[in-house]
Amino acid sequence: MERLSTLAMISVGRGCGFAALAITLLVLGLSFDPVLAAKTGAMLTTGLAVILLARAHQAPQRDYRKTELWIMLGKDERPVASQAQRLAGQALKDAYMAYANLAAQISVVCWIVAIGLWIVLPPGFQFD
Repeated sequence: MERLSTLAMISVGRGCGFAALAITLLVLGLSFDPVLAAKTGAMLTTGLAVILLARAHQAPQRDYRKTELWIMLGKDERPVASQAQRLAGQALKDAYMAYANLAAQISVVCWIVAIGLWIVLPPGFQFD
């Protein structure tokens, strides 16, 4: 079970890493307008957290043989079919929930920054 949990965290973490890279690059691309950049980052991070929560909800019912987790397991490490659905589903659900929690925390920070910039900076402020 420990191996399943570790691989589930790696699998979900890899996907979250790519999403974080995309969000970061978009925010950097909008850095000429700090308020817009912060709002965009906050919205996209909130969206990521919601998507991860939805995936966590679906994980126990998803066919374990069609997951990256199952592919990552060696043939000798795979649990028997009668237990595989329950074990893989639970490992993926736990990983999705852990990353959803992290994304939600980052989202709160992004919203605080966005609101703070909106209060502090004059309307229409842009870096030249």
